[in-house]
Amino acid sequence: MSLLEANTTADARLGMRQRAEHLRRLVAAASGEVVQRVKSYMPAWVDPSVFVVAGDDAYPDSLGKLPDWVRAVTQRDMVLLFAERGPWLPGEVSRILCHELFHAATWTFLAQQAALPWWFNEAAADWVSTREFGVVARVDGVAQNAPSRRIQAGVIAEPSPLVRDFTAYLLGNFPPQAMQRFLQTVKASGDFEQAAAQVFDLWRFEDQRSHG
Repeated sequence: MSLLEANTTADARLGMRQRAEHLRRLVAAASGEVVQRVKSYMPAWVDPSVFVVAGDDAYPDSLGKLPDWVRAVTQRDMVLLFAERGPWLPGEVSRILCHELFHAATWTFLAQQAALPWWFNEAAADWVSTREFGVVARVDGVAQNAPSRRIQAGVIAEPSPLVRDFTAYLLGNFPPQAMQRFLQTVKASGDFEQAAAQVFDLWRFEDQRSHG
């Protein structure tokens, strides 16, 4: 795990370093368990790069200007956690790190996720992180696990609640090994729908609809 730091005044830099160190310790404490849980869903594993970002100007220019609500983001196999966008609590660190590591791992395994629709990638990451670490508690009435959104080329989008609910229903109570088989099938066939039908029995929904 590394630190990305913005250029600013000495006093401001000291405060940022303190907040970044707090987040770094939380990530270090959680990462072992989180990595093991995410690994159980993956056919193969390559450790991603995880960075704690101290200051809003320290992240790569290729990400563009990130909205204030973005607390973590994954670019390819690189996970960025923004220390200034707290407060960070142990439970939410585990859940958010799980979500982002799922993105990084699928990108690495599927060779840039060419065959995995972004909406499924987001909804599946939510499903895995919620399944493994639950829903993060609220602080001062504000949910600390805001829905993830897709940021690409300056465009912000997120799967609709219907898509999220459908994805959660599709994945249901399948074990982590089912996600492994699904990703292997997607990689081998290049066909998301075929893989979903084969592993998650997607055709049962089509059959019910056609015979309903």
